Amino acid sequence: MEKNQHIKPLFILAETQEKMGNAIIRFTRDDYNKELGSSLIDAKNDAEAIATFLREYKDSPETLRSYAKEIERLLLWCIHVAKINISNLRRNHLLEYQE
Repeated sequence: MEKNQHIKPLFILAETQEKMGNAIIRFTRDDYNKELGSSLIDAKNDAEAIATFLREYKDSPETLRSYAKEIERLLLWCIHVAKINISNLRRNHLLEYQE
């Protein structure tokens, strides 16, 4: 990462889930991993998968806020440290993230 380039929180860059998807795609390749078989959710890319997951908590504002914060942290780590997208995460990546 360049010295004068700062990490910008995605939920500040994009006030809606749809705009967040566009922000994610600008930062990292979004080649949703479909080779493992059928999807468990109807999502074409990482942004749609995140939005689908978060929509499940729209009636629980505190849970939604907490999950959104944690997803953003993971996503920023994926973009700036691991250089991968959410759909390509494997167990070893999650262990590295926890460290």
